[in-house]
Amino acid sequence: MKYGIIQHGMWMIFRSSFQKQLSVLHITDEKVKKDIMKKAYQKYRDITLMIEPFGGNDVLLVNILSASAFAAIYLSLPAEYRLTPVKNADAFPETEECELLVSGKYTMKELGDFYESSMNGNFVMKQYLKRSCFSKRYWREQKKQAEKSQKSTNPYSWKYSFHPGKNGQHFDALFSHCGIWHLMQKLGIPEITPAMCRYDYGMTKYSDAVFTRKGTLAGGAELCDCHYDKKKQ
Repeated sequence: MKYGIIQHGMWMIFRSSFQKQLSVLHITDEKVKKDIMKKAYQKYRDITLMIEPFGGNDVLLVNILSASAFAAIYLSLPAEYRLTPVKNADAFPETEECELLVSGKYTMKELGDFYESSMNGNFVMKQYLKRSCFSKRYWREQKKQAEKSQKSTNPYSWKYSFHPGKNGQHFDALFSHCGIWHLMQKLGIPEITPAMCRYDYGMTKYSDAVFTRKGTLAGGAELCDCHYDKKKQ
């Protein structure tokens, strides 16, 4: 993928919030934070360049770019601030069991908190997340995007189907392929994927939806079964 305006813009928009929230990972020295982010920027460029270019059927470009930034920062942490898998695992479930698969100075939950607070603490992201998930326009967009995604052959993109509820109060998005899970495996850090999976819950905090899920592709399930119910007023 060519490193262009969108890629650079994503980094510039979220750089400050990521740097600030490094404290969640018990990194409080401001000079160390700046050094991490300086190193991470070059890694971010390298990661985006290894991603196959997005074409007309590829979806969720912003998601793969935010995942690239997260991975770049994680890979730029001092060695002692990286999680260590305690056994050979090919899946990392979105449950407490995942905590037993890694060890480090912080937990998987804290790593997830770092990503969520970095994203949701950003003004631009807050405004974006306030959109309605239950408008006719949003459902039309999701239906069109899901249908398009089925034709994607890019492993860094997503494939999913959209299932609107008849009463307008519920919908499902079922993902059969996840670009983030593929990216993290390619980077050799699949164990941090659940930290990003958790953000699906965090994204709905400012919207009119309640998010639930039973399993993820990263956790060994056949699908990421994402369920959205309209919040009760």
